[in-house]
Amino acid sequence: MSIPDVGDVFALKLQNGRYGACQVIADRTETLELMAFAKTFAKRPTVKQALASKPLILTHHFHKGAEVQRIRVTKGAMPPLFIPLGNAAPACTPETPGNSYSGPDYLAHQIMRQAHWDALPKAVVRAFDSVIGSDATRAVSLGGEPSDVPESSSDITVELGDRAPDWASPTLRAPAKSVDWAGLDALPALTKLELYGWSKSLPGYLGDRPLIRTLCLYDDELKQLDLSRSCIDEVYLSTPKLETLKLAPETTEIQFNSCLPKTVRLAASDVAPRLTLHQSKRIVAALPRGLPSLASLEVVRAPGFDPCALTGAKPIRKLTLNEVSKVKRFEQLLTAGFESLTLIDCYGFDVTKAVRTMPRPDLHLSFDGVRKSTADLIKKAWKGHPHLEIRGVKGDAWLEANIDSPFRDWVDFDRPKGEAACKAYAAAMRKVSKMKRPKKSDLEPVLKSFVKALNRLEAEHGIDTLEREHALDGFEKLLTKAGTKNHQPWLERFEQWREF
Repeated sequence: MSIPDVGDVFALKLQNGRYGACQVIADRTETLELMAFAKTFAKRPTVKQALASKPLILTHHFHKGAEVQRIRVTKGAMPPLFIPLGNAAPACTPETPGNSYSGPDYLAHQIMRQAHWDALPKAVVRAFDSVIGSDATRAVSLGGEPSDVPESSSDITVELGDRAPDWASPTLRAPAKSVDWAGLDALPALTKLELYGWSKSLPGYLGDRPLIRTLCLYDDELKQLDLSRSCIDEVYLSTPKLETLKLAPETTEIQFNSCLPKTVRLAASDVAPRLTLHQSKRIVAALPRGLPSLASLEVVRAPGFDPCALTGAKPIRKLTLNEVSKVKRFEQLLTAGFESLTLIDCYGFDVTKAVRTMPRPDLHLSFDGVRKSTADLIKKAWKGHPHLEIRGVKGDAWLEANIDSPFRDWVDFDRPKGEAACKAYAAAMRKVSKMKRPKKSDLEPVLKSFVKALNRLEAEHGIDTLEREHALDGFEKLLTKAGTKNHQPWLERFEQWREF
């Protein structure tokens, strides 16, 4: 596939079964600038139909932009998501380059989100806009004690009964059997609900709240879950006993945390959701029955993945294996019907047998985080493959010392900062490992010294949002190694100590 020219128009297959469109509007030497069109189409549009649409301007949620939505992506061949339609004069010719960088999927995601927003009742949008930026609070009760909640809140955490773990900080609490969900009507900007425990009356309430699009549910006993009457788009479930799941027609994002139900049903047959299996305790050897075609399947932090899991499954466009320890018969994935296969931080792979199989020439194959010995073997065996990408190559000796460090990938972007973070974490872990049932007075200086080291990196190099999550992950790993059962008091200290 060749690098697109300025003026090239592409159709984008959206997850809801419709199509969007975009155009290359500028070549910025190392990047291409893309612009999205606002309209969605039931069928693949023509160049003329795409150009007849207005450029996309984001007004959904907190976006109140007046500028055309455009992004810059790494210059190269477009992924299979982009369907070439033809070439025409750019619909937008900005004088200055845009400063927004993103992945190719971003435009399709924003086209869908804006279309959903435009379809909302006007009263819902007006109520949302009326509280944005407000500092006022409202007394909210779901049947328990009322709490003062900022009226502009977009997400909220609810505990039903006594179901939340020690580390959770619920904003609202309510009796499990008699929840008055109408109390949430006081929060017109609410889009996300995090719930500990389950209430049978919730799906009916969600059916009348089209703005609530994200549900995070934690429940250790739930076996049947029916969300088909809701407008939930993103579902994140930590429900170890769940057997059957029914999803709303608009659901495009599903994540199972340490669980996998037997059956999943989606109300709309033309929707291709993204499915993530996160922190599986077992080798992923089967997928739930009833799954539709998937836009993507990502397996994160699993002991292994068996290609037999895909036997009988409907088509999957993208497969991503992220921190997966082993893959039996990996060579089978190289000739399967995916558009792309991505492996992230899969340092334990033995590709000796797999490299005897040449990947399909149209398969986008990406390794991000791989041993140097493995990278050398792949480059030699698959030399000339048109869509092979290898990043994040690390020496075997370095990995042996840092394989379990949450900071190991920092070296790919800023080596001095990454090496310093790994060194600070390794020093703290060595000290904690020598302690047996450490007292607070022994543990605190070690943890505080670790956070101070990260504060110095913030002052010298800066620490971004994702890296803050890595820092917190490292802090919690130290707590776990120390045998600390209640992390919450220490997490509060982490917030007090950190300067990033």
